[in-house]
Amino acid sequence: MSNPDFSSSISLRELNFLNEFKKKFYESEKKLKITNKDKVAKLLFKNRVLFSKSLSLKENKKKGEIIRFSDLTMKKPGNGLKLTEANKILNKKLKKNKSNIRLLKLSDFEK
Repeated sequence: MSNPDFSSSISLRELNFLNEFKKKFYESEKKLKITNKDKVAKLLFKNRVLFSKSLSLKENKKKGEIIRFSDLTMKKPGNGLKLTEANKILNKKLKKNKSNIRLLKLSDFEK
């Protein structure tokens, strides 16, 4: 897409999820009288995963190719490798062909 806001846009499904989450969160907050930060963090986890990002490839790569920082980009959702974990995969060889539409995992790389 050529829309400059596309990377920060959310789908209708994600918007619906946010709306339902907001309702459930405030209802549960009133019922449980939540004051414990750990409980709040647990309730917000799914929301954080949905809006954070994970490491992915800019372009498709073949088995055996070495990954450089310039090969990486960030994509939603945030349930994959974080940017802070990039050092774990930099200068490592891919075990198999990897598509740029998939999130990266540690298991995609040789040790």
